[in-house]
Amino acid sequence: MSNIYIQTAYGSRYEPFSPDPDQIVLKDVAHALSNLCRFTGHPDPYYSVAQHCVLMARELRDQGRDPMTVRAALLHDAHEAFVGDMASPLKRAIREEIRHMLLGLVRSENLDFTGIEIETLVRSTGYDATESKAYEAIAKRFAVPRKLPDYVKEADLRMLITEARQLMYGGMKGDGWPDMYGYDFKIYPWIPERARLEFLQEANRCDVY
Repeated sequence: MSNIYIQTAYGSRYEPFSPDPDQIVLKDVAHALSNLCRFTGHPDPYYSVAQHCVLMARELRDQGRDPMTVRAALLHDAHEAFVGDMASPLKRAIREEIRHMLLGLVRSENLDFTGIEIETLVRSTGYDATESKAYEAIAKRFAVPRKLPDYVKEADLRMLITEARQLMYGGMKGDGWPDMYGYDFKIYPWIPERARLEFLQEANRCDVY
């Protein structure tokens, strides 16, 4: 066992470098995600990752998607219960910094690396590596695909647009937003306790225990 671990709300230990799927408890996931705010804490009012996941799962169920797709939607951010919700622009910035460092090393040492090999190294270090290990452990623990279904990826982007328009004072400013429509439903943010209970209720409906 590693001496680097996260103590969870219900007494498990999560080791970020070698996560054990058997140590992942659904109640911990629901607890952490309900206390984790979307958009790195900037929505007003408070809006949790747990609610984001529940609304996505329900939207896909209403669209008639298959049960595995709905389950994948509910759990697509479950790894954030252990590694946090890092904003996508920050992830890209970290990758770019690592890429810059690796290219500098390759040039200074005259190393023979292809562009593909460098990109593989970029994705296998830093937050990306920790996030990937966490998601793989979640996928194994709760029997969801390691690769997110396309319907889930699309729903995640449409939720991003919907949430930004409704919950962020600045709305959708700047570049980099997905070129697609959001959803037309109104979001009513839940307090963390309700988000936790709704997440567990939806998990039960998806046969996730």
